[in-house]
Amino acid sequence: MKQTRNLEDLLRQYDLLAAPAARDAAVTGICNDSRQARDGDLFICKGYGFKPEYLAMARSRGAVCALAEADFPGVDIPCIRVTDVRKAQSLAARWFYDNPSDGLTLIGVTGTKGKTTTSYMIQAVTNALAGRTMGLSSSAGRYCGGPDVDTHLTTPESLDLQWLFAQARDHGLPYMTAEVSSQAYQVERVYGEHFDIGVFLNFSEDHISPKEHASMEEYLQCKLQLLENSGRAVICRETAQFDRVYDTARRCCRAVMLVGMDRDDCDLTVRQVEKLTHGFRFFVQERGSEALHPYHLAMDGDFNIENALAAIGVTCTNPGVTAGNDYYFRICFLDPFQGTVLANFAQEKFSAKKAYCLGELGNEYDQGLISYFTKVFEAAGGTVITDSFPTNNSDFTTYLNKAKSSGADVIFTPVSIAYATQIVGLAASMGLDIPLLGSDTLDSNVVLEAAQGSNVQLYVSTFYQEGGSPKFDDGIKAWLNEDSTAMTNNGGNDTIAAVTAMGYDAYYVALEALKAAGSTDPAAVKAALPGVTYTGVTGDIAFDDIGDAIRDTAYIKVADTANNAWALETMQKAG
Repeated sequence: MKQTRNLEDLLRQYDLLAAPAARDAAVTGICNDSRQARDGDLFICKGYGFKPEYLAMARSRGAVCALAEADFPGVDIPCIRVTDVRKAQSLAARWFYDNPSDGLTLIGVTGTKGKTTTSYMIQAVTNALAGRTMGLSSSAGRYCGGPDVDTHLTTPESLDLQWLFAQARDHGLPYMTAEVSSQAYQVERVYGEHFDIGVFLNFSEDHISPKEHASMEEYLQCKLQLLENSGRAVICRETAQFDRVYDTARRCCRAVMLVGMDRDDCDLTVRQVEKLTHGFRFFVQERGSEALHPYHLAMDGDFNIENALAAIGVTCTNPGVTAGNDYYFRICFLDPFQGTVLANFAQEKFSAKKAYCLGELGNEYDQGLISYFTKVFEAAGGTVITDSFPTNNSDFTTYLNKAKSSGADVIFTPVSIAYATQIVGLAASMGLDIPLLGSDTLDSNVVLEAAQGSNVQLYVSTFYQEGGSPKFDDGIKAWLNEDSTAMTNNGGNDTIAAVTAMGYDAYYVALEALKAAGSTDPAAVKAALPGVTYTGVTGDIAFDDIGDAIRDTAYIKVADTANNAWALETMQKAG
């Protein structure tokens, strides 16, 4: 049973509440079709040409509250009035089903062509790695842990979509992939939803009509919204409008992977394609590696190779990689560790007693890090004030003023680059003197530039920062300056990226495993890796029982706003 006052609070956060209902109501269901209304339903008054008699029918069938853009005084039912009923319906569905996607790793797939094929490929690869753990919502069918569900829309109505997510969660599926059409954003079917990974396949002229999109620009803007609401992005390099797509992903996502056909500027690229009687044989090469990994695709059509490559790219960022495959190990630190070191840093550096935490509403990454930070900060005797802003928020004045008036000693905001840029820029214009702390998502020169020339105190956790190991720094810089190709691949300068240090340590961790195994046999190396411990330039590294890293050190860097550069602040331990 859900109380509508709580829904009104949510709608108020998103600035959608025009007027609350005259009285609170306890609801046990939710629907937008008067013919299907039942006792205890919240009824959504949505649709072109909606008539009062539809609401009257729903009321007669037992609906206890309405959600609508207008009042219907002729029907005796409490009504929550909103400014946009489509957006409100999407939020109401998330609210009723207890934010089901928060318990899922959610992957969204968009593109003019290939969404269905790629979604099924992602499901197949994930299931092969981690058992049958991937739910699916596509135009061809839906799987949520129980029997397959028939469908007719590429992206279902928000009520149906959130029900599907709830089914996947309740059946214990940790992963869900969903086709996300341009129409889904145009009519707000996924409003307020955050995707862990957004996949952008391609863009071409389609869906331009009086009943769909008025122009190609409108069509593209709808497509780009998936990237604006994703934590990570996988992008096919050959897509039309690539610059627009890539710029959006870099601005909004904390990580971007490019995939393409026989290209040196991609993170994953296809080499040596051989046409078979049915399908293709090809190799996949990772950026910076000479190794070629063989694949066989039992489908015709060159475009399906690129779809397959996008699916492979998704699994590279999927948490199920380590959990579902004994041969996968990774050395990057995880969110609980990062939240811990930042909480410790706040108290050690600033003697902080009160922290203001700000993240995006419904964003699992933001909220997870805030919860880890809060647990450690409060355990040490501190007080935490937590706020969440709605998706697509563009004015953070109220939040920063609240942080200031609350007497917060630090602000912790582990948000995307797009939001971080706005928050940091606003803090600079306000002359805010409260230190801002962020996770590795803020490890970006775009965020740095927002603080340039100001007195903003900005501290960010990352895997490595120049100055942490002078010998390593000198060696890498010498190599870059002696090799023009390496310098070009590094962006035309000898700045040492954190991922360079991580790659360096990964190489030596693998070397230690080879030494311990006394063999190059894959099974022997795999068996040796869990016992490897290594002290690298990024800190001490070991592995847990599923192949994730046990780390002891994060690098904290500070924005040198006068010189528009990052500087090493400290190497922060978890304990």
